[in-house]
Amino acid sequence: MDLQTLKRQLHGVLDISAESTTGLVGGASGARVWIDLVPGARTHWLVMRTVICGLPEMDPCLSLERNGLLAHAAIVLCDEEYRLRVAIPTDSVEAIDPATLLLQLLTAAQSLRPRVAPTAIDPRSLFAHYAD
Repeated sequence: MDLQTLKRQLHGVLDISAESTTGLVGGASGARVWIDLVPGARTHWLVMRTVICGLPEMDPCLSLERNGLLAHAAIVLCDEEYRLRVAIPTDSVEAIDPATLLLQLLTAAQSLRPRVAPTAIDPRSLFAHYAD
C-alpha cells in the first residue's frame, strides 16, 4: 500500500486538510484524524489516530485502564487531548478496507469517551494492592 492508494481508498470518507510524504490529516464524520504509513521490519503499518476527548475529561489512570481493553491500539496524550491510536500491518485483513477501519476507529473513540469528568485520583492508590 502506498499513500496514493490510501487516498483513493479513503475518498469520500476522509476530507484531507494536510498531506506529508508519510501521511494525511483531515476530518471524517466531524472528527479530526491523523493517518500515517509507517515502515516496519517486513511491511508498512497503517497508523490511524483520532481524538477521544480533551485533557480535562480523562485522567492518566483512566486512560491506562482503558488501554488494557485494546489490541494494537493505545490511548495517547498529545496536545492536551487523549487520542485513540490504532496500528495494523498493511498486509493484514483489516488493511484491505481502510475506509471501514477509519469508521471503526471513530466509533471506538466515541465509545471510549468518559461520560463524567474524573475527580482527582492519586495514581498510587490504584496500585496499592500490589504493595504487599
